Amino acid sequence: MLYNQDTVEYDVVSKFILGQLFYLKIYEKVYFKLYNKKYK
Repeated sequence: MLYNQDTVEYDVVSKFILGQLFYLKIYEKVYFKLYNKKYK
């Protein structure tokens, strides 16, 4: 029981972290596009 609970929590945390990294990559791309348009 405890093992199951731990794996579920770990899964949620890892998915959350992967989601954050994914959104950061998108944000970076958008930010650099806007930055290049503004200053070039």
